Formats: sequence, structure tokens, C-alpha cells
Amino acid sequence: MQRQAMRLTKRFKPERLFPLVPIVMGLSCFGGQLLLIREFLIIFYGNELSIGLILGNWLLLEAAGSFIFGKISTKLRNPGLVYALICIGITILFPLSIFTVRIIKNILSIAVGEGVGVAIISISSFLVMASLALLLGAQFPLACRLMQKYFPKKKLSESIGKNYFLEAAGFGLGGIIITFLLIPHINSLRIALVLSAVNLACAYFILLLEYKKISLKIKTVLLALLVLFAFGYKTDLLHKVSLKLQWRNLNIIDWENSVYGNIAVTKQAEQYVFYYDGLPFMTIPEPDIVFTEDLVSFSLALADQPKDILFIGPALGGYISQALKFPLLTITYAELDPSIIKMARRYQTDLTTQELNDPRVKIHTIDGRRFLSKTGDKFDRIIINLPLPSTFQLNRFFTQEFFALCKARLKKNGLVCLSLPGSLSSLSDEIIELNKCILNSLLRVFKKTEVITGYYNLYLAKDTSDFEADADKIYAHLKTNGVKSALFTQFYIKDRLKLENKRWFYENIRQHPVRLNRDLDPAGVLYGLRYWNAMFSDAHFKSLFRTITQLKTKEAFLILISLFAIFFSSLLFGLSKKSSASALLRRIIPLLIISSGLAGASLNLIIILGLQTLYGYVYAYIGILISSFMFGLTFGAMVATKHLSRFKNSVTALVKIDSAFVLFSLFFPFFILGANYLSGQNVSAPLVFILFCMNSATAGFLVGFEFPLGNKIYLENSSKQNPSNILYALDMLGAFFGSIFISIVLIPTVGIINTAFLIAGVKIIPFAMLALVWLLNKSSRI
Repeated sequence: MQRQAMRLTKRFKPERLFPLVPIVMGLSCFGGQLLLIREFLIIFYGNELSIGLILGNWLLLEAAGSFIFGKISTKLRNPGLVYALICIGITILFPLSIFTVRIIKNILSIAVGEGVGVAIISISSFLVMASLALLLGAQFPLACRLMQKYFPKKKLSESIGKNYFLEAAGFGLGGIIITFLLIPHINSLRIALVLSAVNLACAYFILLLEYKKISLKIKTVLLALLVLFAFGYKTDLLHKVSLKLQWRNLNIIDWENSVYGNIAVTKQAEQYVFYYDGLPFMTIPEPDIVFTEDLVSFSLALADQPKDILFIGPALGGYISQALKFPLLTITYAELDPSIIKMARRYQTDLTTQELNDPRVKIHTIDGRRFLSKTGDKFDRIIINLPLPSTFQLNRFFTQEFFALCKARLKKNGLVCLSLPGSLSSLSDEIIELNKCILNSLLRVFKKTEVITGYYNLYLAKDTSDFEADADKIYAHLKTNGVKSALFTQFYIKDRLKLENKRWFYENIRQHPVRLNRDLDPAGVLYGLRYWNAMFSDAHFKSLFRTITQLKTKEAFLILISLFAIFFSSLLFGLSKKSSASALLRRIIPLLIISSGLAGASLNLIIILGLQTLYGYVYAYIGILISSFMFGLTFGAMVATKHLSRFKNSVTALVKIDSAFVLFSLFFPFFILGANYLSGQNVSAPLVFILFCMNSATAGFLVGFEFPLGNKIYLENSSKQNPSNILYALDMLGAFFGSIFISIVLIPTVGIINTAFLIAGVKIIPFAMLALVWLLNKSSRI
């Protein structure tokens, strides 16, 4: 038995465990990206612009790390030692980066709750994430060298391909573990320390491979650090210190992450303020009386006697209690994040106790739009209490299709109420565009919409043309129902409903052309982002963003055609100079890789937006979609890597797979249109969700398959010893353009369907060039 055990020990080579290293690399990339973006959104308040800037910075830095260290890696005598040191650096930077994000406003002398512009978000996120993202990007080219070192029988192209699909597997695995298992239960710093422990273990493993005998002192230090990080020594203390610094001058008493966002509670004397992703949404026991009573009382005191009402968005902390003053039968409240209800129960006051325990109140922890599409109930009032549509998720509650859904769930003479930013002194272009866009979308569904103007505008939409907000009738209605209010006096109501204010509002908005806000053409996001950018950015950035987002559909397609002409002209010029096929392929392959990275990231983004727009926001579904893409990418890269040596002609194989990618990209807009049609029919939602997952996995498979194959062709036609850094960096650069340009500019300006066709056009350019070179080479003309 002892001899058999010794034989097994001798046979076992620790190098065989090296494939775990790129898996850890993918896990760390996902963890760093997700944790830092979530922390930044609490500090800088999330919308598509801030999300795009932060994610774009992360991807750009990873691409730079891969490119820079890839250049260096070929000259290193001991890449294993460098990789281990990078892992140790990542170990330190994970918790340090989280801590730095939390105190960044202190460093910049920005007050808690103060909004910041594009410049500060861009520069601060770039500087804070730089070290960690650069090191994570640096790991890929070094891992490719180590894979070849520990598995010398493998060709370089196979080593690159194997690292690529193992990293993708780690990324997908991280999506499941971190999102669903860690975030709901432990704080970000503790998760960062868990990831630090994993990276330290990775460093220890690499050092054991490189140096068979490590001194006892080094072993002891590394193992001690590993235990400290794994068990989160003093994590809670560090967490509390960072929160105190982040919420300086405020007494923070609770803080919690959920899969949807972050909730924090501060207390001053007997007053509690609840924050969601850094923005206050509930103050108890003394709420914002003016807005609360305006939103609830105007909507309930107009027209007939309402009995059943629905709140979408925050309703606890005054809204429900104000509604309870009226003789209602039921108050239904749809709240996406169950942690909000849990936190409200934890810090109850007399106000919230009444709201939570009144038998007329029914709370549903579900996405508001999803609730409306699933419920068979009908309501007299639907009150939408949500911020302006500066994200795709929020915009779903301001589209023409959503208003049509509301209309279908309203009783006869029922109405919808919502609010948008306004002004009584002067209306900027941004305020006008946002208000007119949503007003026009309401008027496409409802026969009459009343606007109560002010520092915020209230919109009351009803499907009868004789509907009017009359001050005397509203006051009489309040008196009849015994609704007492120090604010809602007859004078106040008449002042809010001044006819001259309404005329002034309509005169200002008349001359501004705007688009309707649709599910597949989210113009509300465009106008919401312009308004946000105008509030917090200086004149230069305001003007720049406005110029960029004035792109028209025809102009976008003309730009695409121009790019096609430029790239094809360069190819024809190369052919006229009798450039070899190898020289031409060296130019085409990088272009193809960057286009695939862009298309993959963009199509996956559209799939996620399409699902949450058409079927409601369900975090588990979004997580499954992202995992479908990553596991599709893993499978595609794995299949391609396995067959690299079997391809008789790699260029032919690439032409075939890229033609499939182009066909898929061209088919994709029709899939979204079909899904949009099915959402209005009685089609099984699970069936449509499966179709979304299949499309996501297919997009991932095509991207994953092309990368190892492209690397092989580039390697065969290049004098470079290790091109992994160049193509991996370009892949990340494509994802960067997909994440920032597509989400911030293209989708808001030209819509989802036109964006999908433009993405197909981007894929056609390198495919056409590759196909031409392949045909000419096949006929021996080059």
C-alpha cells in the first residue's frame, strides 16, 4: 500500500492543477468589476452615463494591462515569479480599492449627497481602478507563457485558447458565486478579502511550481496572510471605519447589500433617512410633506371616488399614510427589492407601523411592470413614484407601451400619475425635451393629460377628454372625505393650478421636436441623461455630450458605410501593392477580433435590455443571461482550441464561423422584434426566456470560437513570439466600445433595432475583407 501511494505521488504532477489559475483570473476579473462598479454607483449615483464611464474605464485599463505586460512577458526570465507577485499585488489592491472608493469624496472634498459631473466620475474612477485593473489585465499574457511552460507539448495557439476559455469559465462561475451566494449575505469588503485569499493561494501555488523548495519563513508568512484574508480578520472593523468616513457628519446605523442595490440608514435625533444606492428615498417619521401630499392628494382628489390604488416605486414613509386618509378599499404596493421592506420593518416608527400593518395595504416584492403584466386586478389609480428615466431599467416605466399596459389595468375613469423635473423660472432645453417626450408618449395612449407645473411637474393621465384639474372641486373632494392638511388649503391648490403657469409651460415646449419614448426606441434615456449631464457637468462637457447624442439614424449608417469604404480601400491598396496574404491577414485579424468583442458585448447588452423591458426586471433572469453568454463563450473557445490542430485550413474555418456570426447578427434584430410581438400575446414567458438564453449563449459561442482561431492565424502569419497580448487587448477594447458607446450613445439615439443592424454592419466589414483575401488566396492570385 505504501509503495502504491508513493507511485501515485510520483506520478502526480502539481503542474496539472495550473488550469485552476486562469479560472481564478476570470473569477477575480468579475469580482473586481462588479464590486467596484457597485461601490462607485453608491458614491456617484447610477445612471447609464456613469455606469458606462466606470465600466468603460475598467475594460480600457484591463486592455492596457494586457498589452503592456504582454510586451514585457516575452523578455522575462521568470514569468512565474512575476505572476505570483502580481497575484500578491491583487491581494492587497482588492480591499484597498474598495476602501478608496468609499472615501473618494473625502479626498476630493465633496459633500455627501452632492452630485458630480462627467469629468470627476471619469478621472476618479480611472485613478482608483487603475492599479487593480492593469494587474488583472496583465495576468492573461503571462498565464499564456506559463501554460506553454508547464505543458510544453501544447502549441502556443492552443495555450492561448485554453487560457481564454478557462478565464471565461471563471468569469461565468464568478457571476453565479458572487452575485447569488456572496453579495446578499456579506459586505463588499469581506467579499474583496475572500477574493484576496484566493489570489494569495494562487501566488503560493505558482511559487511552489517555480521553486520546489521555499524557505520556511516565506511559507509561514504566506500561509498566515492566507488565513487572515480567508477568515476576514478585522473586516467588520475596517468596514465600519470606511462607512463612517464615507458618510461623514452623518450617523450611519445600518448598511446592507442586496442583489438589486445598496441600502443605508442614518439617524439624527429621532429622524431616520433611508438611502438606496446613495440617494435618499425615505425620511421618517417626518417625510417631505410637500411632494408626498402633492403626488398622492392631487391624484386621489381628482374626478371620481377611487377605491383601489397601486403604487409603483417608493410608497412607505408617508405616501401610503397619506393615501390612507382617503376612504380606500385596497392599497397595492409593488416593490422590487425586498430588502427595502425588511429594513423599514427593522426601523419602524408610528408612521411606517401604520403603513405596514394596515389590512388594506398589500405589499408585493416584484418588479412593478412585471406585476402589472401578471395581475388580473384593476385599479382606480396607478401612482408611479420613480426618478427620471436616466437608466434603461427606469425608462421601462415611462414608455408608450408601459402606459398602454397601465391603461389596460385601470378601471373606468381611472388615471395614472407620475412626476418629472420642472421649473417655475426658466425651462432649459433638457427639461423641455424630457417633459415633452413623456407627455407626448402619454397622449398617444390617454385622451387627456393634465400637467400641474412647478419645481417638479405632476402628470395626471386619463382616457376621457372631459377631464380637468379644477381647484374648487379638488378642495371640496378633500373636505367631503375629511382629509385634513395644513398644506392643501384652497389657496395652495389654486396657486398650484394657475392657468398662466400651464400656458407658459405649453408655450415653451411647443417648438421643440422630440421623439416618442418606446420600449425599443428609449428616447427617455437620452433626454434623462442630457438633463442629468446639464445639472452636474460644466458647459464644455454639457455641449460635448449634446453634440455626440444628436446622432441621427441616417448619419449612423452613413458613418458605417464610410468605415466600410475606408477599410476596404486600404485592403485594395494592399492588393495593388502586391502585399502577401500573410501581410493582409495581419491587418484583418485584429480588426475582426475587435469587431467580435464589440458585437458580443453589444448583443448581450441588447438581450438583457430586451428581456427586462418586455418581461420585467428579475435579477435571477439577468444573472442567468450573463452566465449563458459566458458559458457559451467558454464552450466556443474550448471547441475551437480542441480542434485547432485538426483544421486543414484555419482561414477557411474562420471564414465559415465569421459568416455564421454575420448571419446571426443580421437575424438578431428580427428576433428582438419577434420577442416584442410575443410579449403582447399569450405566449409562455419561460419559453421566450429560453429563447433569450439560447441567443445569448450563441453570441458567446461565436465570440469564443473566433478568438483562439484568430490567434492561431495571426501567430502563423506574424513574427511575434506571443501575440496573445495584442489580440486579448483588442478583444477587451471591442467590449469597451460595446459597453460605453452602444449603451450611452447608439441605443438612446437610434433605438435598439437600428443599433442591432449597425452592429451587424460592423461585423460585415472585417468579414468581407477576410472573405476577399481568402478567395484570392484560394485562386492563387496573391
